[in-house]
Amino acid sequence: MAKQQGNAGNTPVQWEHIVGILKPGDIGATKGGGFLPSLHRRFFIPYTDRFHHMLIGLPTYDGDMTIYESIPKGIAVGRLSFYRNSDIKFYRVTCDSSACRKSVDEVAKFGRGNYDYWLITKIAVYGIFKLLKKGFRKLRPEDIPYHADDTAYICTEAVDMSYWNVGVKIIPAGKAPVPAAFREAELEGRIKEIAHWQGMK
Repeated sequence: MAKQQGNAGNTPVQWEHIVGILKPGDIGATKGGGFLPSLHRRFFIPYTDRFHHMLIGLPTYDGDMTIYESIPKGIAVGRLSFYRNSDIKFYRVTCDSSACRKSVDEVAKFGRGNYDYWLITKIAVYGIFKLLKKGFRKLRPEDIPYHADDTAYICTEAVDMSYWNVGVKIIPAGKAPVPAAFREAELEGRIKEIAHWQGMK
């Protein structure tokens, strides 16, 4: 079994334990590395080191969990074990458990959706414009104009829209679904961290 130290440094944490506490509709968010995550950390507030987000689906027969995520080829179905070597935090949405479960059915409706490269471009362009206008002060999610597109999604958008479709607003209207918006949702109590897996040691 894969083990690591818990956040306190003295409590063993097993991958199997992490999988065991997850429920359909929970959210996974990996620690971001590379160019885009570093730009986001530099220019957006509230600060977060999380970047790629996914929705946790149903358990599998062999002790894994299905996941739904938007990756460069579009909406994809996979397994949580794909991220066993990654630093990943898990969150639970503070809503009725039936809504959490329904969110999984909703994200499956996005299954033919493309990756939203246009939204990524728009965030970058508007971000630069706003930075110049604000004298390079940090940006907030509401600084980027956003209107949902039901044919293409970035990873955070797919998670957020699956909940919007069941009447739960993780990210309020008018705010771009950037990782900072999920951190804001955590600070305001709309989601809460339930586990942290720091990758295989």
